[in-house]
Amino acid sequence: MHFDITETSEYTHHCVVTPATPTGLWHTATQDIAVDLNALFLQVPASVVQTRNSHWCMRAACYPDYLMHLDDQTGELFALTDCLSERIQKMAERAPSSIGQLTHIQSEAANTVNFVKMTHILADLCDDHQTLAANLQAACDVCNEFRDRASASLVEAWIDATEDRFWVQFELTTASETTSH
Repeated sequence: MHFDITETSEYTHHCVVTPATPTGLWHTATQDIAVDLNALFLQVPASVVQTRNSHWCMRAACYPDYLMHLDDQTGELFALTDCLSERIQKMAERAPSSIGQLTHIQSEAANTVNFVKMTHILADLCDDHQTLAANLQAACDVCNEFRDRASASLVEAWIDATEDRFWVQFELTTASETTSH
């Protein structure tokens, strides 16, 4: 465990020993882990916006079913931002705190045309979930490298949830392709 030792006053030699971070991890470990978690924290709101906006572009007979799935996924993604922020702060690091920091993130799959086929929207969302899952796995690897079991187990749960969202999107994409022929 890493400790910071500071004198309590200039007149005494009594030292106060405090852990460098509340997690007991080395400060460099928490910094490295926080870098990955902060990158995820910035990626997730972009996915929230894209998922939420996607159903506004859809036109199909089964629109209510798709809307329900997309709303559920938006809620799950939005909740993930709170979890990421809490974990970053528990490591005595700073999570992004302004909307300005979020504006630097843009989804490559963002559609700027007025009408997009539903299969393309769903495929874009699949890609977003795959990218998020890959980034979560990279963050999990860093957590495991520094033996941060608490963060690693949280990230593993987020990977599972992201893979579930990907699976739903993939199934919806497959169903849309078979019904459109």
